Amino acid sequence: MKNFLIVALWLSLSAARAEETRDYTVRGVVRETKPAKSQLVVKHEEIPGYMDAMTMPFQVRDPKILESVKPGDAITFQLHVTEKDHWIDDLKVTGAGEKEARRPKAPDIAPFKPGDPLPALAFTDERGQPLGLEDYRGKALAITFIYTRCPLPNFCPLLSEKFRTVQETLTADATAPKNWQLLSITIDPENDTAEVLKNYAKLQRADAAHWRFATGELRDITVLGLRSGLEFWEGGAEITHNLRTVVFDAQGRMRKVYSENSWTAGELAEELRAAALKTR
Repeated sequence: MKNFLIVALWLSLSAARAEETRDYTVRGVVRETKPAKSQLVVKHEEIPGYMDAMTMPFQVRDPKILESVKPGDAITFQLHVTEKDHWIDDLKVTGAGEKEARRPKAPDIAPFKPGDPLPALAFTDERGQPLGLEDYRGKALAITFIYTRCPLPNFCPLLSEKFRTVQETLTADATAPKNWQLLSITIDPENDTAEVLKNYAKLQRADAAHWRFATGELRDITVLGLRSGLEFWEGGAEITHNLRTVVFDAQGRMRKVYSENSWTAGELAEELRAAALKTR
């Protein structure tokens, strides 16, 4: 009975920690409202102890929040962060703010279609060594886009968590093919140097035999991102992006694009199993 009570108490404390919510007061300027995604894009000031000043899409639980603001509004709001989620509320408009700057039009680049070949683009891996996408021919390849400063749990950290689970699933399965690779490419090359990515890879417990990280020229990152359906703006501290993960088979042909973050690690693992068999 005593042991049962100890276990019950431990589980209760673990659940409480998992549900712990951190709260932050944030000031910024509205950049964009995205009702279809229940998101508000805000250029915000530094959030001490949590996030550098940057532009981020924040989730809202009450869609009416989006009806009360427009681009250019100066605002304050409460940011709530748990281990797996985040949302904002208690939003107040404090002034007209700064005028929304006109952004350059994205290059007119056709998105990947099933069967399209892996593009001949070159990057630099976390060891500072050249990494060419064409080097992965013969392997199933899943590429996702992250940046290491992104702290929101259901954005970049979630993608890295899913890649880590895929790595663990496939390496633990003796029947799984061996010719598969995960590649996380930063969209923040100014900050995410090879050394930064090397340290980030260690934190993710990445096995370099199957999971690599890369930076490179913004031009090449943009081309690959746009072809994958990624939308992001990079301008110093201003980064805002959606989420995309793209899979190529062992012939180097585009097989599938996963949108946003609703896909599961199990789905990607099965996709890589099938893609690894497409060698001819």
